[in-house]
Amino acid sequence: MTKCLQDGDVHCYAIGSLTNDHPFLKDERGNPRSIPVPDDYVRQVTEDRVQQITEDAGCDSFEVHMSGDTNFRNDIAVSYPYKAHRKGTDAPPKPPHHATVKAYLLSLPDTVVSENREADDTLADAQTEDTVIATVDKDLLMVEGKHYNWNKKDQGVIEVTYEEGIKWFFKQLLIGDWSTDRILGCAIVETKIRKATGLSYEARKGIGEKRADALLCVRDATLLDLLSVVEDQYRNQFQGEWLDKINEMARLLWMGGSADNLWHYDTFRETLIVREATDEST
Repeated sequence: MTKCLQDGDVHCYAIGSLTNDHPFLKDERGNPRSIPVPDDYVRQVTEDRVQQITEDAGCDSFEVHMSGDTNFRNDIAVSYPYKAHRKGTDAPPKPPHHATVKAYLLSLPDTVVSENREADDTLADAQTEDTVIATVDKDLLMVEGKHYNWNKKDQGVIEVTYEEGIKWFFKQLLIGDWSTDRILGCAIVETKIRKATGLSYEARKGIGEKRADALLCVRDATLLDLLSVVEDQYRNQFQGEWLDKINEMARLLWMGGSADNLWHYDTFRETLIVREATDEST
């Protein structure tokens, strides 16, 4: 028996955005105005989508995971507020059927709601040899085991090894997740001015994806070697504050963490040392 662990937060936004074209009202460009679809239809689409993803992932059952109202990462982020662009008066509104999808998913008997953390964390904790994490969120690729992205059906279910997951985590430590969650990684924030408007905006300045790939593409390097590569970059960027910075970014990025189980560089490094020694002795 294999269980499909589904990211309910993604369902709330993706299915919650369903609209129809208005039969006669047009916008300023002459295109039909979008209007919400009936709630009953949204609930049916949600039910069908959950079942179809379970089937496509080759699973016999499913379990939906959703984020609760509080998140320990809000207190961890000191370099820049966590998900700042999603909060306050300037935050984009939730899609029209977000509440409808959420209510339906919460009505399911096996739905898991996180406490003071995110659905990503409970999904990571629930992953076993007999589960498949189903989401379109790339962050969870740091979790060992089977994964299914329903936006990439042709890819099917993929298997992420421990080494592949940690390497992905190292890449995230370098490049952060600025556009989605306002996590800087090995970078700083700088203020720039838009030439067209003269208005200021905040931009990330630091290691990008290509540079990160080049740094981590080291022939025959162990995970311990690659952790040293990441450490060197943080030392270069932050000098004497490097350890505080790498701990902050890792705690924001690491899937499966909590306020009572925070990632720490020294502990993680010791884990890799022990694992490497064990591999060499077998």
